[in-house]
Amino acid sequence: MANAGRRGIFNLWRLTPVQIIGTVNCWLTKEFTVKAHRFSWRLSLVLLLIAVLLSGCGYFVAQKLDLRPAQYGLQKTKSYMVPMRDGVRLDTDVYLPRIDNAVPVILVRTPYGKGDGRNAVARMFAQRGYGVVLQDTRGRYGSEGSWYAFHNEGNDGEDTFAWLKKQPWCNGRIGLWGFSYYGYTQWRVADRVGDELTAWAPGYISSKIYDVAYRQGVFYYLQTANWALGTGTRTANNGITFKPGRAFVPPLIKTDNNAGRDIRFYNDWVNHPDFDAYWKKASAEDRWQKVNAPALVVNGWYDMFTGSTLADWEKLTTVAGRRARNESRLVIGPWSHGGPHKLAGVDFGNEADFLVFSKIYFDWFDAYLIKRTTPDIPRVQIFTMGVNQWREFDQWPPADAHERAYYLHSSGHAERMDDGRLDRDKPSGEDYDRFTHDPKDPVPSIGGGMFPFGAGPADASANGKRDDVLVYTGETLNNDLEATGPVNAKIWFSADTPDCDIAVTLLDVHPNGEARVIADGIARASARLIDRDSWLTPDYPVEMNIDMWATSHVFRKGHKLRIHIAASNYPRYAPNPCTRANRAETTNYVKAHLKVYHDKSHPSRVLLSVR
Repeated sequence: MANAGRRGIFNLWRLTPVQIIGTVNCWLTKEFTVKAHRFSWRLSLVLLLIAVLLSGCGYFVAQKLDLRPAQYGLQKTKSYMVPMRDGVRLDTDVYLPRIDNAVPVILVRTPYGKGDGRNAVARMFAQRGYGVVLQDTRGRYGSEGSWYAFHNEGNDGEDTFAWLKKQPWCNGRIGLWGFSYYGYTQWRVADRVGDELTAWAPGYISSKIYDVAYRQGVFYYLQTANWALGTGTRTANNGITFKPGRAFVPPLIKTDNNAGRDIRFYNDWVNHPDFDAYWKKASAEDRWQKVNAPALVVNGWYDMFTGSTLADWEKLTTVAGRRARNESRLVIGPWSHGGPHKLAGVDFGNEADFLVFSKIYFDWFDAYLIKRTTPDIPRVQIFTMGVNQWREFDQWPPADAHERAYYLHSSGHAERMDDGRLDRDKPSGEDYDRFTHDPKDPVPSIGGGMFPFGAGPADASANGKRDDVLVYTGETLNNDLEATGPVNAKIWFSADTPDCDIAVTLLDVHPNGEARVIADGIARASARLIDRDSWLTPDYPVEMNIDMWATSHVFRKGHKLRIHIAASNYPRYAPNPCTRANRAETTNYVKAHLKVYHDKSHPSRVLLSVR
C-alpha cells in the first residue's frame, strides 16, 4: 500500500498545470484537461518532501536530511483571519511546538494553498522548536480580497509581519522561507521591515518582477501563459481545459481568452513590455538599502530566474544593508525550478539532489533563529556540471575567473554545420551569414531554463539542422575547459525589418554527436536602447548584447564548443512579429531576412568566464 502511494505521488510530480507541448504540430492537434493545482508541486522543497511524508516516511526524510532529532510535540494548529490595513482578512495557520516559552517563527506566504505538504514541512520545523505561520495570499483559497499577482504583497506582507510580532508565542526572532512566488513575498517584506527581520531564504525568484514576464524585451510566453492560466482564479485546484492549438493564435493578448479564461494581470503584463511604473511598483529597485537581514539565496543553472537571481545577489552584496552584504549566502545547483538530481537525461549524482541538499535551510535558521550566531555555510556554493562537483568560493563570480572571447567565423554558409567555426582568433575579411526567420514557423524550444517542463542540458542538435539556425563549432578540445561565471554574446547583425529577436545558445558537443544546452539567451532589437528610438534600419549592422546569464560547466577533453544563432525560441518565448505594430495586439507577423556579420569591423563573439 505504501509503495502504491509513493508511486502515485511521484507520478503527480511529473505533471504540469497546463501541458503545453513543444512542437508546432502537436500544438495544432492536441487538447489536454489537467488540474491547475499541480502547478505548485514543481515550485518548492515541499513538493519533494510530500511524496515521502504522505507515504508514512517522515522519519526517513529527517534521517536522509541528517536533521537534528525532533524535540517537541505539536500543539493544536491555530487558525486566524489576520486583518490588513484595508480591512481584508487573510487566512493564516500557525503551527507551534508543545512548549511554554515563546519561540522563533518562520513565515511562509503562498498563493498555492496551505495544504499539499506545506503543513507537513511546517510540522517538521515545529518539532524542532519553531513556530511556523502559513498564510494564503490575498484573494487565494481561504483569504478575502481580489487576487492580482505580485501587486499586493508589499502591504500585506508588512501588515502580517507587524501582526506576527505582537503574538505572545513569537519571541521576536522572525525568518522568511519559500521558493518562487513564496520567495517573492519575502522580498516584499525584507525591503520594508529592515532590522526587524532576523534572516530569510528566497529561492528561484527575482526582486525585479518584470523578469517574470520579459527577458531583454522578449515575452516569456510559455511560463507566463501556464502560470497565469493555472492561478487565474481564487483557487488553483479548479480543472481547466486548455486547447494548445488555439493558445498562440495572434494577437498575444488573446491567449487567455483562447484558452477559455480572462485574466486581468496577464493582459496587463502583455500591455507593459517595458520596465515602466507598472513593474517598478512591484519591484525592490529603489529600496535595496532597506534590505538588511542576511539572505540564503538559492537557484538552479536551468531556472528561468537564474540571471535575475545573480543580479539580486550583486545588489545584496554591494547596495543592501551591512548585515545583508556581509552575511548573505548564495547556492546554485544543477536544477530547474527545484527538482531532483536528474535533468534532461543527465544524472548529476546524489549529492546534487535538491532534497538531500535542503538540509541547508535547517542549518540556516537554526543558526540565526535559535543559536543566534552566524551559520557555518560557505559564502558561495555552486555546482560545476561536467565534473559534477560542488565548489566553494568567497565571491561570485570567482576571483580567478577571466573573460575569454570565442569569435564567429565562416565562409558565408553557417546554416551548414560544417561551415561555421568558433575559435579565439579575431576575424578579418569574411563574408556574412544569412538566414530567413518566419515567425509562423519558429525554432522550437529545446532545453535551457524552460518552464514548466523540458528544462536542462537537453540535446539540441536537431535545431542545428534547420535552415533558420546558424551553427558555429569549435575544434575538439585537447584539455578540459571550465567556464564558471557570466556568459554573454556580442552579435553583429542586420535585418530587412524594423524589429527582430536574436537568440543564442551555447552547447557542449559530445563525441557521440549530442549537443547539450549549457546556457542561452534572447534579446529584442527594439528594446536594446533605453534612451532613444531603437528600431532597425534595413540592412544596417548593429551590435546586440545577449545576456546568457551564467554557468559553471566543464567542457571535457574530446568535446567541442558550439553556438546556435536564431531569431526565435518557441514556445518558451513569443515570436517577434518583426513589425512596428503593438506586439500585444497585432495579428500581422512577417518574415525577416537577417545577416550575421563576423569581420574585422564587426567581430561577433561569445564571452565565457574561464578558470
